[in-house]
Amino acid sequence: MKSISIRFCFLPFLIWMFAYASALWGDPPNRVGRLNFISGTVSFHQESVEEWAPATLNYPITIGDHLWTDQDGQAEVHVGSTALRLASNTEISFLNLNDQTIQIRLSAGSLNLRLRHLAPSDEIEVDTPDSSLSLLRAGTYRIDVQQSGDTAVMARSGEVEVTAGSSVFPLRQGQTVSITGIDSPSYQVAVAPSLDNWDRWCQARDQKENTIASAQYVPRDEMSGVEDLDQYGSWSNDPEFGSVWAPTVIVAGWAPYHFGHWNWVDPWGWTWIDDAPWGFAPFHYGRWAFRSNVWFWVPGAHIGHAIYAPALVAFIGGGGWHSSLAPGGSVGWFALGPHEPYVAPYRTNRSRLHNVDVEHVVYENRAVPGAVTVVPNESFVRGQSAAAAELRLTNDELSKVPVRGAVAPLVPQKESFLGGSFAFHGPIAQPPASILSRSVVARLTPPERAAPFALRQQAFATHPGQPLDEATLSNLRQSAPAVRAPVKVVTPGYPRKVVGQRSFLPQSRQGETNPGSLQVRPGPAMQPSRQPQATTRQLGPAMQQSRQQQPAARQQGPVMQPPRRSAPRSKLLLLPEDGQSIQ
Repeated sequence: MKSISIRFCFLPFLIWMFAYASALWGDPPNRVGRLNFISGTVSFHQESVEEWAPATLNYPITIGDHLWTDQDGQAEVHVGSTALRLASNTEISFLNLNDQTIQIRLSAGSLNLRLRHLAPSDEIEVDTPDSSLSLLRAGTYRIDVQQSGDTAVMARSGEVEVTAGSSVFPLRQGQTVSITGIDSPSYQVAVAPSLDNWDRWCQARDQKENTIASAQYVPRDEMSGVEDLDQYGSWSNDPEFGSVWAPTVIVAGWAPYHFGHWNWVDPWGWTWIDDAPWGFAPFHYGRWAFRSNVWFWVPGAHIGHAIYAPALVAFIGGGGWHSSLAPGGSVGWFALGPHEPYVAPYRTNRSRLHNVDVEHVVYENRAVPGAVTVVPNESFVRGQSAAAAELRLTNDELSKVPVRGAVAPLVPQKESFLGGSFAFHGPIAQPPASILSRSVVARLTPPERAAPFALRQQAFATHPGQPLDEATLSNLRQSAPAVRAPVKVVTPGYPRKVVGQRSFLPQSRQGETNPGSLQVRPGPAMQPSRQPQATTRQLGPAMQQSRQQQPAARQQGPVMQPPRRSAPRSKLLLLPEDGQSIQ
């Protein structure tokens, strides 16, 4: 007991050290999105493969992922506590998504963005065909992009720095701006109109999330998937593990990591996609325990910062192992229990900080009836349902299967990237080619596009189950550069003013010429794109301007970037690579 107490005393310091070191070592990002709501026809595209596929609930969203909502579709993505809501006929993609940056390409349609928290070092940017929008404060924003590429931006609350043409100007709470023209854009600032049906639907979703009780137990700003825990489960206090969560309704024979499927998601590799509507946070953070015939999720001590993992399981079999029911090869897995080690299958220097013999670890959940799921290799790599493909092995045979740790030594196929929807029936809805190829304006330079799967397929076979290292990926990109819709990175000839740790620019008076020859045209504000059940929006009463609006003077020279505070994050919830990371 004394050694355990000492171990836990040093844990916060070690966790802080790992979190800080990860930034230096270039570990995969801890921030991911979660596709948590789908209504109607919604399609997904991962840029390393050519095909579109039906979108899958709980799919982890990251750099290079595209979403398209058809004429009857709506969707919602959570990145931590930040909610992105897509109306019908909307196409977005993620140009960048890491621990400090969310950069979204909105080529057409309507996006509602609820930003609950903005850390000092965070950069949140939405790029459209005629403007780049930097969110400066937490708030609620709506961006509409017409088929022509014209953009309307509303700041219901918060503040936006708008870059259009060679000009930069602020959009403050209660204001809307209509930007028209691609090559020589003009804009008009006005009072934001009243809510329409789409706004009210988004507002209702926000209000529901305002009272999430699970935020008391886990860091919602850092952990995607917290938004559905209240509705589908309950919290209790365990004398050994502290706060734990258990689902209230499960099917007979339920066990963690049983009802769902596997996909390959870069840069982490084999990733679990759960079928349950709440099935994200409990499968990418923390551990599972089984007591009194009840499974419950152990997130760990609420210290503040969460580390994402593709799946916290131990694999068995795979490689050349053959079960009695699948001569062609099989692979199995079970949920890791509290205090059990997770050594990442992707390249990370965190794993150098310890040396774990995974084959000789005593895994408590391995002996729980029904906890181990075994499927044929072919079902695994093709993203088929694990529950439907399960092989029923005897306990004696299961006990003899070798443990592989966190690596499933299987080579991904093209179907492994398609969200588990490889057996398509009929055409898949996707945006028009004119929208996909449309360029956008950006202030941040996005990372390089992923190398196509066709080029990586042979390299994957060299180290089955492990993502490719950056040197290999760079060589593949150079041998056959992938084509992405153009991103026009601009550097406006206009320096930012810095107020505290946030930057803004003086706002021009409506009707005056803004520096950079961006003309302000009088007339009605641009109507946002058509939404399902939309009503005609009426302008509200005139709003008193909170700040004196002054024309800005044109400046020469490079843009002054705002100061970036890059102090290390000193808090973390459960470092998954550390075997003693659960308190």
